[in-house]
Amino acid sequence: MARIAILGTRESGKTVLMTVLAKRYQNRVGDEPFLKAMDPRTMSFTEKNWHRLTVERDWPPLTPPGELMQLHWELEHAGQSHGMQLFDFAGETFRQVFGKHQLTDPAVRNRLSADPFCGPLLAELDRADVLVLLINLRDFINRNNAPDGLEHLLENQWALRGALDYFAPRLKNRIALVFTQIDQYPELVNGRAKWRDVLREHLPSTQIADIYQNLSCMGVAAVPETELAVGADGQPFLRPAANFSGWYLESLMEFMVKTCAVVRADAEDREAQQIAAQLLANERQAEQQAKECEAKAYKSLGWAGGSFVVGLLLVDKQTAWGGLFIVSAVVMAILGAIEFGNRPVVRRRNVPPPVPKH
Repeated sequence: MARIAILGTRESGKTVLMTVLAKRYQNRVGDEPFLKAMDPRTMSFTEKNWHRLTVERDWPPLTPPGELMQLHWELEHAGQSHGMQLFDFAGETFRQVFGKHQLTDPAVRNRLSADPFCGPLLAELDRADVLVLLINLRDFINRNNAPDGLEHLLENQWALRGALDYFAPRLKNRIALVFTQIDQYPELVNGRAKWRDVLREHLPSTQIADIYQNLSCMGVAAVPETELAVGADGQPFLRPAANFSGWYLESLMEFMVKTCAVVRADAEDREAQQIAAQLLANERQAEQQAKECEAKAYKSLGWAGGSFVVGLLLVDKQTAWGGLFIVSAVVMAILGAIEFGNRPVVRRRNVPPPVPKH
């Protein structure tokens, strides 16, 4: 099973994106991927949030700080099935954990592991196979004028960089940077050749575009169609429009399909290597047992030969001891033959070495 961590700052759209993605691929349509909910929590999460978006025409509540959301689907595509577990925690928690600490420092990591708030979250993240890091540019544009000012902006920026510094050495190319809600800031992305250019232009201090040059970058909009409404407090807000359709969700799903297949292949390779190592250990054990049996057999045959010669000499002298030595020789020879018969048969298998991946 591929464990996919969905991380991002507060209001980066994690809950909405997971909901819309699940509904987009909940039916079998041609060769498209198919997402099958695997437990009541996953189905409830999807349907309740979808009802909120499409019937109540409102946004789902934010994930409470400290709460870990785990969702389980079966991803079917191209004749293969992959277990897929998505989990995320509150954007504010993400900023607190990664924006204020340097987790690549073992001392800091150990200290946070003992923290009742951060420890369980980090333990789950350490088991992640894939990272999807969500970026909402609204968190980084004109934040200097916000009430929380520059400090909040810098923490958001370091949270992104810190998360990559922590995950990239282990996950390598199983990381995607996803710009969310791209319908809300078209002037920031239009005319840019690549999403990496957007990253370099609007988040230069993170240096992510130059340090991690092989990361997958893409942009999506889970709910691109919105309309102006007035809330109960009399304040205007944008709510989901009727019959909205997501933008570029196919790119994200393609990444998830690819990385799930990679995780599965890696797991199969590890299993094959473990089987090969066990076979080799069994062969070595059998060889050792065979050598021990052969040594006992040669010892018995040596004693048999010596006893037989002594018995012949004593028979020539017409003593009763001669017969006893000859009988002893026969017994020892039989025991030696039994030891030879009981020795393990060593079957050597040619196990190909692991092939480097391209």
